[in-house]
Amino acid sequence: MSHQFPNILPLFSQTYELWDKLLSVNPKLCFDFGANNGGMAQSLAQKCKIVHAFEPVPDMFDKLCDVAYVHRNIVPFRLGVADVRKELKGQSVFNTWSILPAGSRPDTALDYVGKPPFDMKLVTLDEHSEIYGSPDIIKLDVDGYELRVLKGGLKTLSKKPVPIYFEYSYLPTFLGDSIEEMVALIYKLGYQAWSIDGKYVAETKEAMIGHYPQHTSYDVILVHRDQK
Repeated sequence: MSHQFPNILPLFSQTYELWDKLLSVNPKLCFDFGANNGGMAQSLAQKCKIVHAFEPVPDMFDKLCDVAYVHRNIVPFRLGVADVRKELKGQSVFNTWSILPAGSRPDTALDYVGKPPFDMKLVTLDEHSEIYGSPDIIKLDVDGYELRVLKGGLKTLSKKPVPIYFEYSYLPTFLGDSIEEMVALIYKLGYQAWSIDGKYVAETKEAMIGHYPQHTSYDVILVHRDQK
């Protein structure tokens, strides 16, 4: 019997045991990159002293601010995160929730069809950490900008390789980035990719590519190999 994706093994991670364990120490500062409407930020706010939540899409940022008004330890930033500080003009949201230049693809997300494009300011993890301090834990779900966030955080993550709740997917290819390069950088920084229930660890970059899906999006936890 042939399979379209022969390198993908069955995945049964249905619980968040490892993530819950990492949050149980009540981190002081958490960064939520790709906060959307604040769903994860609310969960982080129950465990973290301060949550910096980043969301560049205007209407989602407004919803995030509503959440931050209730949870006063959430600090919202209308910023995207990448490898350089700059401003992108005329962006829109597409069906994969990727933020790309308006009109660059035919599959604009339904909620954004007919809406005017928006500008998006980008900051780096290193720059933000220099101003506010290094985080104790990170959620990184930025629909394609993951490699660029890691590149923009090399100084911070090399010095303090904190756990990262990470969305692993094919979406970086929409920006012309390489999945293989992203995985190589993860392991160069000393991380290993764990299932969210903590029952499987990809100890090498080859294991990560071979085990976790690349044709869809899948959440993993990046934990430094020296962290017990």
